[in-house]
Amino acid sequence: LIPEVLLLLFTRADMERTPVMPPWLTEVLQKLDDPACFTQGLPELLRMTPYTQEHLTRSFRRYVHTTPTAYINQKRLNYAAALLANRSLAPAEVAQRAGFHNLSHFYHLFRQQYGCTPLQYSARYRDEQSAQSRYLAAISRRAERACAVYGAARIPAGRALRSLAPLLAIVSVVAAPYHLTNHSGRVLAALGPFQISEGSLRSCAFTAARMLLMMCGMSLVTMTTMTLDLTSAVERLLAPFARIGLPAHELGMMLGIALRFMPQFATELMCTYRAQISRGAHVTAGPLGSVRMLSSISIPLFASIFRHAETLSAAMEARCYHGEAGRTRLHPLRYRACDGVAAAILAALGACVVAIGVIAG
Repeated sequence: LIPEVLLLLFTRADMERTPVMPPWLTEVLQKLDDPACFTQGLPELLRMTPYTQEHLTRSFRRYVHTTPTAYINQKRLNYAAALLANRSLAPAEVAQRAGFHNLSHFYHLFRQQYGCTPLQYSARYRDEQSAQSRYLAAISRRAERACAVYGAARIPAGRALRSLAPLLAIVSVVAAPYHLTNHSGRVLAALGPFQISEGSLRSCAFTAARMLLMMCGMSLVTMTTMTLDLTSAVERLLAPFARIGLPAHELGMMLGIALRFMPQFATELMCTYRAQISRGAHVTAGPLGSVRMLSSISIPLFASIFRHAETLSAAMEARCYHGEAGRTRLHPLRYRACDGVAAAILAALGACVVAIGVIAG
Protein backbone atom coordinates (compact mmCIF):
# COMPACT_ATOMS: atom_id res chain seq x y z
CA LEU A 1 0.00 0.00 0.00
CA ILE A 2 2.84 2.43 0.85
CA PRO A 3 4.48 2.28 -2.63
CA GLU A 4 1.11 2.92 -4.30
CA VAL A 5 0.47 5.95 -2.05
CA LEU A 6 3.93 7.38 -2.75
CA LEU A 7 3.46 6.84 -6.50
CA LEU A 8 0.12 8.67 -6.34
CA LEU A 9 1.63 11.57 -4.41
CA PHE A 10 4.57 11.96 -6.80
CA THR A 11 2.28 11.73 -9.83
CA ARG A 12 -0.01 14.40 -8.41
CA ALA A 13 2.97 16.63 -7.62
CA ASP A 14 4.28 16.26 -11.18
CA MET A 15 0.84 17.11 -12.58
CA GLU A 16 0.69 20.20 -10.41
CA ARG A 17 4.15 21.36 -11.53
CA THR A 18 3.44 20.73 -15.25
CA PRO A 19 1.42 23.61 -16.75
CA VAL A 20 -1.52 22.73 -18.97
CA MET A 21 -1.25 24.22 -22.46
CA PRO A 22 -4.22 26.47 -23.31
CA PRO A 23 -6.46 25.39 -26.20
CA TRP A 24 -5.66 28.43 -28.34
CA LEU A 25 -1.91 27.63 -28.25
CA THR A 26 -2.55 24.00 -29.14
CA GLU A 27 -4.55 25.13 -32.15
CA VAL A 28 -1.78 27.53 -33.18
CA LEU A 29 0.84 24.79 -33.00
CA GLN A 30 -1.32 22.53 -35.16
CA LYS A 31 -1.66 25.28 -37.77
CA LEU A 32 2.10 25.85 -37.75
CA ASP A 33 2.62 22.31 -39.05
CA ASP A 34 1.42 23.59 -42.43
CA PRO A 35 4.27 25.00 -44.61
CA ALA A 36 1.93 27.73 -45.83
CA CYS A 37 1.84 29.10 -42.26
CA PHE A 38 5.38 28.79 -40.91
CA THR A 39 7.00 30.02 -44.14
CA GLN A 40 5.25 33.36 -43.61
CA GLY A 41 7.10 33.84 -40.34
CA LEU A 42 6.17 35.72 -37.19
CA PRO A 43 3.65 38.12 -38.82
CA GLU A 44 1.46 35.17 -39.85
CA LEU A 45 1.69 33.76 -36.31
CA LEU A 46 0.59 37.11 -34.83
CA ARG A 47 -2.27 37.27 -37.31
CA MET A 48 -3.55 33.85 -36.15
CA THR A 49 -3.75 34.91 -32.49
CA PRO A 50 -5.62 37.81 -30.84
CA TYR A 51 -2.78 38.37 -28.35
CA THR A 52 0.18 40.71 -28.38
CA GLN A 53 3.68 39.61 -29.28
CA GLU A 54 4.81 39.88 -25.64
CA HIS A 55 2.01 37.61 -24.41
CA LEU A 56 2.69 35.16 -27.23
CA THR A 57 6.39 35.04 -26.36
CA ARG A 58 5.65 34.43 -22.68
CA SER A 59 3.22 31.63 -23.56
CA PHE A 60 5.74 29.96 -25.88
CA ARG A 61 8.47 30.14 -23.25
CA ARG A 62 6.20 28.66 -20.60
CA TYR A 63 4.53 25.86 -22.55
CA VAL A 64 6.82 25.14 -25.53
CA HIS A 65 10.12 26.10 -23.79
CA THR A 66 11.33 28.20 -26.71
CA THR A 67 10.58 31.48 -28.46
CA PRO A 68 8.14 31.83 -31.38
CA THR A 69 10.97 32.81 -33.73
CA ALA A 70 13.09 29.79 -32.75
CA TYR A 71 10.09 27.48 -33.13
CA ILE A 72 9.30 28.82 -36.62
CA ASN A 73 12.96 28.62 -37.68
CA GLN A 74 13.07 24.98 -36.55
CA LYS A 75 10.03 24.22 -38.70
CA ARG A 76 11.61 26.04 -41.64
CA LEU A 77 14.93 24.19 -41.28
CA ASN A 78 13.18 20.80 -41.19
CA TYR A 79 11.23 21.76 -44.30
CA ALA A 80 14.41 22.95 -46.05
CA ALA A 81 16.19 19.70 -45.19
CA ALA A 82 13.28 17.71 -46.66
CA LEU A 83 13.43 19.80 -49.86
CA LEU A 84 17.19 19.29 -50.18
CA ALA A 85 16.82 15.56 -49.63
CA ASN A 86 13.93 14.86 -51.99
CA ARG A 87 14.39 17.43 -54.78
CA SER A 88 17.24 18.76 -56.89
CA LEU A 89 16.87 22.41 -55.92
CA ALA A 90 19.44 25.12 -55.49
CA PRO A 91 20.05 26.37 -51.93
CA ALA A 92 18.73 29.85 -52.83
CA GLU A 93 15.45 28.38 -54.07
CA VAL A 94 15.18 26.15 -51.02
CA ALA A 95 15.72 29.13 -48.72
CA GLN A 96 13.04 31.08 -50.58
CA ARG A 97 10.53 28.24 -50.34
CA ALA A 98 11.27 27.72 -46.64
CA GLY A 99 10.66 31.40 -45.87
CA PHE A 100 14.26 32.60 -45.44
CA HIS A 101 14.74 35.86 -47.33
CA ASN A 102 18.36 36.28 -46.18
CA LEU A 103 20.57 33.58 -47.73
CA SER A 104 23.50 34.10 -45.35
CA HIS A 105 21.17 33.83 -42.36
CA PHE A 106 19.76 30.59 -43.81
CA TYR A 107 23.28 29.19 -44.25
CA HIS A 108 24.19 30.15 -40.66
CA LEU A 109 21.10 28.49 -39.12
CA PHE A 110 21.39 25.41 -41.35
CA ARG A 111 25.04 24.86 -40.45
CA GLN A 112 24.21 25.36 -36.78
CA GLN A 113 21.42 22.74 -36.98
CA TYR A 114 22.98 20.07 -39.25
CA GLY A 115 26.71 20.77 -39.03
CA CYS A 116 27.17 21.34 -42.79
CA THR A 117 26.10 23.62 -45.62
CA PRO A 118 22.93 22.92 -47.65
CA LEU A 119 25.00 21.74 -50.65
CA GLN A 120 27.01 19.36 -48.47
CA TYR A 121 23.81 18.09 -46.88
CA SER A 122 22.23 17.40 -50.27
CA ALA A 123 25.34 15.60 -51.58
CA ARG A 124 25.72 13.60 -48.39
CA TYR A 125 22.08 12.61 -48.47
CA ARG A 126 22.35 11.38 -52.08
CA ASP A 127 25.50 9.41 -51.21
CA GLU A 128 23.75 7.89 -48.21
CA GLN A 129 20.75 7.00 -50.34
CA SER A 130 22.87 5.20 -52.93
CA ALA A 131 24.89 3.42 -50.23
CA GLN A 132 21.72 2.40 -48.41
CA SER A 133 20.22 1.10 -51.66
CA ARG A 134 23.28 -1.09 -52.21
CA TYR A 135 23.23 -2.16 -48.60
CA LEU A 136 19.53 -3.01 -48.78
CA ALA A 137 20.12 -5.09 -51.90
CA ALA A 138 22.95 -6.95 -50.12
CA ILE A 139 20.74 -7.63 -47.09
CA SER A 140 17.96 -8.88 -49.37
CA ARG A 141 20.35 -11.30 -51.10
CA ARG A 142 21.62 -12.60 -47.77
CA ALA A 143 18.07 -13.02 -46.51
CA GLU A 144 17.21 -15.03 -49.63
CA ARG A 145 20.27 -17.23 -49.09
CA ALA A 146 19.33 -17.75 -45.44
CA CYS A 147 15.82 -18.79 -46.45
CA ALA A 148 17.27 -21.16 -49.06
CA VAL A 149 19.62 -22.72 -46.48
CA TYR A 150 16.76 -23.13 -43.99
CA GLY A 151 14.71 -24.78 -46.73
CA ALA A 152 17.58 -27.12 -47.65
CA ALA A 153 17.95 -28.05 -43.97
CA ARG A 154 14.19 -28.77 -43.84
CA ILE A 155 13.66 -26.52 -40.83
CA PRO A 156 10.03 -25.29 -40.54
CA ALA A 157 9.50 -21.55 -40.63
CA GLY A 158 7.63 -21.61 -37.30
CA ARG A 159 10.54 -23.28 -35.55
CA ALA A 160 13.01 -20.80 -37.02
CA LEU A 161 10.90 -17.82 -35.88
CA ARG A 162 10.46 -19.29 -32.39
CA SER A 163 14.24 -19.63 -32.07
CA LEU A 164 14.66 -15.92 -32.88
CA ALA A 165 11.86 -14.61 -30.64
CA PRO A 166 13.89 -14.60 -27.36
CA LEU A 167 16.67 -12.63 -29.09
CA LEU A 168 14.51 -9.72 -30.26
CA ALA A 169 15.12 -7.86 -26.98
CA ILE A 170 18.89 -7.97 -27.62
CA VAL A 171 18.35 -6.67 -31.17
CA SER A 172 16.24 -3.78 -29.83
CA VAL A 173 18.82 -2.82 -27.19
CA VAL A 174 21.68 -2.84 -29.72
CA ALA A 175 19.78 -0.99 -32.48
CA ALA A 176 18.20 1.69 -30.26
CA PRO A 177 21.40 3.77 -29.68
CA TYR A 178 21.66 4.40 -33.44
CA HIS A 179 18.94 7.01 -32.96
CA LEU A 180 21.66 9.19 -31.44
CA THR A 181 24.26 8.80 -34.20
CA ASN A 182 22.40 9.74 -37.39
CA HIS A 183 20.25 12.87 -37.71
CA SER A 184 19.97 13.08 -41.48
CA GLY A 185 16.64 13.52 -43.19
CA ARG A 186 13.44 14.99 -41.86
CA VAL A 187 13.05 15.16 -38.07
CA LEU A 188 10.00 13.10 -37.09
CA ALA A 189 10.03 13.69 -33.33
CA ALA A 190 12.16 15.56 -30.84
CA LEU A 191 12.43 15.49 -27.07
CA GLY A 192 15.00 17.98 -25.83
CA PRO A 193 18.42 17.04 -27.29
CA PHE A 194 17.14 13.69 -28.56
CA GLN A 195 15.74 13.55 -32.09
CA ILE A 196 14.21 10.81 -34.21
CA SER A 197 14.77 11.42 -37.89
CA GLU A 198 14.42 9.44 -41.09
CA GLY A 199 18.15 8.73 -41.10
CA SER A 200 18.13 7.40 -37.54
CA LEU A 201 15.21 5.10 -38.30
CA ARG A 202 17.02 3.74 -41.36
CA SER A 203 20.19 3.15 -39.32
CA CYS A 204 18.20 1.30 -36.65
CA ALA A 205 16.42 -0.82 -39.27
CA PHE A 206 19.66 -1.77 -41.04
CA THR A 207 21.40 -2.62 -37.76
CA ALA A 208 18.45 -4.77 -36.65
CA ALA A 209 18.41 -6.55 -40.03
CA ARG A 210 22.14 -7.30 -39.81
CA MET A 211 21.82 -8.69 -36.31
CA LEU A 212 18.80 -10.80 -37.24
CA LEU A 213 20.67 -12.31 -40.18
CA MET A 214 23.65 -13.04 -37.95
CA MET A 215 21.39 -14.67 -35.37
CA CYS A 216 19.67 -16.66 -38.12
CA GLY A 217 23.05 -18.12 -39.04
CA MET A 218 23.88 -18.93 -35.43
CA SER A 219 20.47 -20.50 -34.89
CA LEU A 220 20.86 -22.56 -38.08
CA VAL A 221 24.21 -23.90 -36.89
CA THR A 222 22.89 -24.87 -33.47
CA MET A 223 19.78 -26.55 -34.93
CA THR A 224 21.64 -28.61 -37.55
CA THR A 225 24.89 -29.49 -35.73
CA MET A 226 25.39 -31.66 -32.68
CA THR A 227 26.78 -30.07 -29.55
CA LEU A 228 29.84 -32.34 -29.50
CA ASP A 229 30.66 -31.37 -33.10
CA LEU A 230 30.37 -27.66 -32.26
CA THR A 231 32.61 -28.08 -29.22
CA SER A 232 35.18 -29.99 -31.22
CA ALA A 233 35.12 -27.39 -34.02
CA VAL A 234 35.67 -24.50 -31.59
CA GLU A 235 38.47 -26.38 -29.90
CA ARG A 236 40.22 -27.05 -33.23
CA LEU A 237 39.82 -23.42 -34.31
CA LEU A 238 41.45 -22.24 -31.08
CA ALA A 239 44.13 -24.96 -31.05
CA PRO A 240 46.84 -22.78 -32.73
CA PHE A 241 46.46 -20.21 -29.95
CA ALA A 242 47.24 -22.85 -27.32
CA ARG A 243 50.93 -22.22 -27.97
CA ILE A 244 50.60 -18.74 -26.43
CA GLY A 245 48.72 -20.02 -23.39
CA LEU A 246 45.10 -19.83 -24.56
CA PRO A 247 43.11 -22.69 -22.93
CA ALA A 248 41.46 -23.92 -26.15
CA HIS A 249 40.17 -27.17 -24.68
CA GLU A 250 38.68 -25.50 -21.62
CA LEU A 251 36.96 -22.84 -23.74
CA GLY A 252 35.46 -25.50 -26.00
CA MET A 253 34.29 -27.47 -22.97
CA MET A 254 32.67 -24.34 -21.49
CA LEU A 255 30.84 -23.74 -24.77
CA GLY A 256 29.57 -27.31 -24.81
CA ILE A 257 28.36 -27.09 -21.21
CA ALA A 258 26.66 -23.74 -21.91
CA LEU A 259 24.86 -25.14 -24.98
CA ARG A 260 23.67 -28.13 -22.96
CA PHE A 261 22.54 -25.91 -20.10
CA MET A 262 20.34 -23.67 -22.27
CA PRO A 263 17.43 -26.16 -22.55
CA GLN A 264 17.92 -27.05 -18.89
CA PHE A 265 17.76 -23.38 -17.92
CA ALA A 266 14.50 -22.89 -19.88
CA THR A 267 12.99 -25.99 -18.27
CA GLU A 268 14.00 -24.86 -14.78
CA LEU A 269 12.53 -21.41 -15.46
CA MET A 270 9.13 -22.82 -16.41
CA CYS A 271 9.15 -25.27 -13.50
CA THR A 272 10.05 -22.50 -11.02
CA TYR A 273 7.39 -20.18 -12.45
CA ARG A 274 4.67 -22.83 -12.18
CA ALA A 275 5.81 -23.81 -8.71
CA GLN A 276 5.64 -20.19 -7.51
CA ILE A 277 2.18 -19.78 -9.04
CA SER A 278 0.98 -22.97 -7.34
CA ARG A 279 2.28 -21.63 -4.02
CA GLY A 280 0.11 -18.53 -4.37
CA ALA A 281 2.48 -16.00 -5.92
CA HIS A 282 0.49 -13.11 -7.41
CA VAL A 283 1.23 -11.96 -10.96
CA THR A 284 0.27 -8.27 -11.02
CA ALA A 285 0.59 -5.83 -13.88
CA GLY A 286 2.91 -2.85 -13.87
CA PRO A 287 6.60 -2.37 -13.08
CA LEU A 288 6.20 -3.06 -9.35
CA GLY A 289 4.48 -6.39 -9.98
CA SER A 290 7.12 -7.40 -12.50
CA VAL A 291 9.92 -6.69 -10.01
CA ARG A 292 8.18 -8.71 -7.30
CA MET A 293 7.60 -11.64 -9.64
CA LEU A 294 11.19 -11.50 -10.90
CA SER A 295 12.57 -11.63 -7.36
CA SER A 296 10.36 -14.58 -6.45
CA ILE A 297 11.54 -16.54 -9.51
CA SER A 298 15.20 -15.57 -9.91
CA ILE A 299 16.39 -16.69 -6.43
CA PRO A 300 15.12 -20.31 -6.59
CA LEU A 301 16.04 -20.48 -10.29
CA PHE A 302 19.68 -19.58 -9.74
CA ALA A 303 19.84 -21.81 -6.66
CA SER A 304 18.72 -24.74 -8.83
CA ILE A 305 21.21 -23.82 -11.59
CA PHE A 306 24.10 -23.66 -9.08
CA ARG A 307 23.03 -27.03 -7.69
CA HIS A 308 23.15 -28.54 -11.20
CA ALA A 309 26.59 -26.98 -11.77
CA GLU A 310 27.89 -28.44 -8.52
CA THR A 311 26.52 -31.86 -9.47
CA LEU A 312 28.23 -31.62 -12.87
CA SER A 313 31.52 -30.66 -11.23
CA ALA A 314 31.31 -33.65 -8.85
CA ALA A 315 30.52 -35.96 -11.78
CA MET A 316 33.53 -34.72 -13.78
CA GLU A 317 35.79 -35.15 -10.76
CA ALA A 318 34.45 -38.67 -10.17
CA ARG A 319 35.32 -39.55 -13.77
CA CYS A 320 38.91 -38.37 -13.20
CA TYR A 321 38.71 -35.37 -15.51
CA HIS A 322 42.03 -33.50 -15.50
CA GLY A 323 41.74 -31.28 -18.53
CA GLU A 324 43.09 -31.99 -21.99
CA ALA A 325 46.11 -33.98 -20.82
CA GLY A 326 45.74 -37.66 -21.71
CA ARG A 327 42.41 -37.28 -23.52
CA THR A 328 41.74 -39.15 -26.75
CA ARG A 329 39.12 -38.67 -29.45
CA LEU A 330 36.93 -41.10 -31.29
CA HIS A 331 37.39 -40.94 -35.07
CA PRO A 332 34.81 -43.14 -36.86
CA LEU A 333 36.37 -45.06 -39.73
CA ARG A 334 35.04 -44.31 -43.21
CA TYR A 335 35.70 -46.01 -46.51
CA ARG A 336 37.90 -43.83 -48.70
CA ALA A 337 39.73 -44.07 -52.01
CA CYS A 338 42.97 -45.14 -50.34
CA ASP A 339 41.09 -48.00 -48.69
CA GLY A 340 39.92 -49.16 -52.15
CA VAL A 341 43.50 -49.05 -53.44
CA ALA A 342 44.72 -51.03 -50.43
CA ALA A 343 41.95 -53.62 -50.96
CA ALA A 344 42.89 -53.97 -54.65
CA ILE A 345 46.59 -54.45 -53.78
CA LEU A 346 45.66 -57.04 -51.14
CA ALA A 347 43.48 -58.88 -53.64
CA ALA A 348 46.32 -58.84 -56.20
CA LEU A 349 48.75 -60.20 -53.62
CA GLY A 350 46.30 -62.94 -52.74
CA ALA A 351 45.91 -63.84 -56.39
CA CYS A 352 49.68 -63.96 -56.82
CA VAL A 353 50.06 -66.25 -53.80
CA VAL A 354 47.37 -68.58 -55.15
CA ALA A 355 48.98 -68.58 -58.63
CA ILE A 356 52.42 -69.36 -57.21
CA GLY A 357 50.95 -72.21 -55.17
CA VAL A 358 49.26 -73.68 -58.22
CA ILE A 359 52.40 -73.48 -60.35
CA ALA A 360 54.60 -74.93 -57.62
CA GLY A 361 52.19 -77.82 -57.01
